[in-house]
Amino acid sequence: MDESDTRRAYAAYSLGTEAGIFTTGDGGTSWKTLHQDHDFTSMAAGPGHRGRLRLGTDDGLYRSDDYGGSGTRVADGPVGSVALDAGRLIIGGLVLQRSLS
Repeated sequence: MDESDTRRAYAAYSLGTEAGIFTTGDGGTSWKTLHQDHDFTSMAAGPGHRGRLRLGTDDGLYRSDDYGGSGTRVADGPVGSVALDAGRLIIGGLVLQRSLS
């Protein structure tokens, strides 16, 4: 769920050789598929940054500023979990990391 837009939600999926993100902007009435080329292991939407997603994969951390429409890899290495706590980004992989702000 995107806390800045309560009608928007995201769901990662991985089914055999297919993977990606489902997203809705109308409270679940309709859904569309994004990023069918990545197998996302985790994702987090942050308050205060409308449209921003952090997306974890086996090959790195991606950031999207357009509701998941596009993504830029911002860190390398496997990411098993992504969370936001009081505005800080927490990343779980081989080593647990968090941002300073």
